[in-house]
Amino acid sequence: RPLLLDEVAVYRVSYRLRDGQLIRETWPVIDPVQATRPVEQVVLEHVRELRLRFMADQAADWSEIWPAGGDDGLVALPRAIECEHVFDNGDTLRRLLL
Repeated sequence: RPLLLDEVAVYRVSYRLRDGQLIRETWPVIDPVQATRPVEQVVLEHVRELRLRFMADQAADWSEIWPAGGDDGLVALPRAIECEHVFDNGDTLRRLLL
């Protein structure tokens, strides 16, 4: 969590892979206007690939998109998230969030 946003209880966060770096972007508000710029923080370096999979609550089926049905409406959180980082040297870091 960036130090600039310590006073904010809830904020918007996104991650992106750019030029071999996993970047965390944080906005000081949930619904920023177009002019609001995020605070960027490098989380990992030398990342070649990032893979995400999501498990729906009603089944043990994994999907690479969330919500699994592509619904843009209000949906429950996934039952689990798998995050796999592949580094430039071929090493893999896999995390399973339950």
